[in-house]
Amino acid sequence: MSQNLGSESESVEFISITIDPARDTTQRLLEWTTARGYEWNHLTHDRGSVMQAVWDEWKVVVDADHIANSLPPEEAMLRFAALWALTTPR
Repeated sequence: MSQNLGSESESVEFISITIDPARDTTQRLLEWTTARGYEWNHLTHDRGSVMQAVWDEWKVVVDADHIANSLPPEEAMLRFAALWALTTPR
């Protein structure tokens, strides 16, 4: 994705925030990142309260029923939510 940003790529940071922490373990995210050659950070946690706080802060709506009834990652299509945020450099 960063190559599509051209000269702006230096001022953009990517981060993935899981919407399915039960499946998106740190090990699974590492494997996913390595297999695709991505170089950005991923956020997951095994405590639902931690992820709920992140989702609340980023205004992410997670449909727990959909996740509970979806196929395991190896059988499913890619699931993701895209969030866009503009920040000022610190």
